[in-house]
Amino acid sequence: MANNYEDIVREFYTSFRREFIDKLSWRFPTLRLVDAQNLYQDAFIAVYENLLANKVSERTQWKSYIMTIGFNLACKSLRDSKMVDLPAPEPGIFMDEELPLSANLEVQSILGKELSHTPDTCRLILKLFYYENLSMDEIAEEIGYKNAQTAKAKKSQCMTDFIKRVTEALKRAGYDIKPKGRNRNGKN
Repeated sequence: MANNYEDIVREFYTSFRREFIDKLSWRFPTLRLVDAQNLYQDAFIAVYENLLANKVSERTQWKSYIMTIGFNLACKSLRDSKMVDLPAPEPGIFMDEELPLSANLEVQSILGKELSHTPDTCRLILKLFYYENLSMDEIAEEIGYKNAQTAKAKKSQCMTDFIKRVTEALKRAGYDIKPKGRNRNGKN
């Protein structure tokens, strides 16, 4: 194994940042960008410490290794934040009452997995609209569509497909859900 651990970490730190943050953000859609960036830094601190402690094999697949550390850190972070952020139950409410579906880590994982299987164009449109709050005009310009109507039609098609896939995945996982109806603007 190479003895210059700082060079190994530096090489992967600069070349893998964008891909890591994109994958982590899509795998964990409730994760804020700043948190994904912090997890990226934390993952590389862990990699560096593992290298110094001789806990890394010479045959390590670096991208997979770094991504696994990132996923583990993200899961821990989300678990911890859910425990901290949950309000205390009101008097008379049972502690074993189910959390809303959106707060369930397994559901979030399924959502992220389905999002990662979304075609690139759809994933970009959804990211620009829902995460970056761009207008349809801005999205059309960013992607190179003719106009906002074209972008809006594509977003609608993407959401319909995405909702269908998420619903099916949740049913396979044992959740009995029915998506709410949407009007033409995507609102309930």
